[in-house]
Amino acid sequence: MRYGGNNSQDLFYSIDGANEKQNYFVGFNYYKTDGISAMSNDSEKDPYENNSLTLNYGYDISENNTIENYLTLKESYLKYDEPTAGRDDTKNSSENFEAHYNFKFKNTHNNFKNTFGLSKSGTSRMVTNFQNKEHTYEGFKNMLTYLGEYNVNLDNKIVYGSDIEFFKAKYPTDPGVYKTHDEEIHSQYIDYQFRPYENIYATIGGRNDRHTLSGDEQSYRITGAYDLGNNSKIRFSHGTGFLFPALYESGEYGWTNQNGEDIHAEKTTSFDIGYETYFDSLDLGFNITYFDILVEDPIMGSNTTNFQDNVSGAENKSKGIELSTNWTDNKKLNVDFNYNLTKSYSGMDCDKPEKDKWGYTSCLDSGHGWLESAMVRVPIHALSSKINYQFNKELGGSLMLTYKGRTRDYGGTDYAFRDQILDEYLLVDLKSSYKLFEGYNLDFSVKNLFDKNYENSLDYSGTPRTINISLKLAY
Repeated sequence: MRYGGNNSQDLFYSIDGANEKQNYFVGFNYYKTDGISAMSNDSEKDPYENNSLTLNYGYDISENNTIENYLTLKESYLKYDEPTAGRDDTKNSSENFEAHYNFKFKNTHNNFKNTFGLSKSGTSRMVTNFQNKEHTYEGFKNMLTYLGEYNVNLDNKIVYGSDIEFFKAKYPTDPGVYKTHDEEIHSQYIDYQFRPYENIYATIGGRNDRHTLSGDEQSYRITGAYDLGNNSKIRFSHGTGFLFPALYESGEYGWTNQNGEDIHAEKTTSFDIGYETYFDSLDLGFNITYFDILVEDPIMGSNTTNFQDNVSGAENKSKGIELSTNWTDNKKLNVDFNYNLTKSYSGMDCDKPEKDKWGYTSCLDSGHGWLESAMVRVPIHALSSKINYQFNKELGGSLMLTYKGRTRDYGGTDYAFRDQILDEYLLVDLKSSYKLFEGYNLDFSVKNLFDKNYENSLDYSGTPRTINISLKLAY
């Protein structure tokens, strides 16, 4: 049970149990809040409510055969803002219902382990727009999975499997008229994990995916790690990937590219190499990683120009350094620190200046350095730190710092479609927990302690200072 600012109420109750043959879990969560305005240009509150029920049940049929069941039901309601200045926000709302079921059968035999799965998901969303018009959208996903493992020996293992995914959408095209759209993805994959030498670990794998509209795509991944001794190692990975268009991004749904053709998958190539170590004398862990990611033919779209398309030949690039450390005095104090330096380039915006004919300006004017062509909402500098301190056996607390540097973002109709700069910000959060007595914990937290005004997306305000108090009972 937790209470907080903006009349926020969070109630959670669960019960679970197990014996030698079976286990179960039942959990219910009720959450509501009067909310805040999502926009930075008005003060109208946007309430939100969420009710969810989770049921899990597992049963051991025999020593080598097990079944697992997972069911989640969720109902929610949201009032939301319009991003267009001056438009009435009072009627915008969304009522949602979700149901997810997952079944697994696990079998082990000698060096083999097999998992067969079935999952079903359904969602229904009724949206009321600013003109008080209601539209209902429905989505369904069914999935059959097989995952196999074969342990050759302690140094060699093969993982393999196959998935089939079925997607279906139902959506309005005219008042009272609904259309359905179906897609399928058939996937096969294999991964070989091995240790050729005592201090070298490696994996190599590949997969094939067939999409009913986008066709076949292949990908691979190679990873390796070398143990240097003295709590130190070097690791790397290199691979390819792809992203198929979502249901709403396919031409049959109503979105078409500029040539009336089906949209194909965007393709990704990535590489990273890192070094990690632990200094026993300082009780300090250190980790540094260099990464380089390339996305070709990215999928983009615009509600304003009413098209969805691959930007053929365009390349989105992102490379940089991730740094993390952890220090402890092995008594009461623990300090985590993380820093990211990212230099990105948005080819989907800046490779194609002729796209100005659609009514927007590609990239920023000169004078902004790397931000002129950076990917939207990706900061050059970002850091976070968490300081934990245990005052005594009953009381512990944490101080969290989050910094995000300036970012580029798209400007909508209110900005003549010219890109904008979002300011940097630093947030400070506090959290503490006090053990009242056995089974009872009193938790207290303050998010955005100094009530900093900030935006992660243009004209969408960040969370203001929020205080939460909760009482947890375990028995």
